[in-house]
Amino acid sequence: MSAGTTNLTFTDRVFMTAMGVAEAGALVVTGIVMTGIVIASQIVRVVQLSAERRRFRHS
Repeated sequence: MSAGTTNLTFTDRVFMTAMGVAEAGALVVTGIVMTGIVIASQIVRVVQLSAERRRFRHS
């Protein structure tokens, strides 16, 4: 294809591309999971606070 990659075979290029895609995918998944954990903990905290406020008002 290009002059810089003449020493790489097609299989090497495919493998490197697949590794790059896999790494990028893992990073994206990790980011989504971390964001989900943070959002979930925030929701739990808000729910707990509102439950405590409700209990406090009733007593």
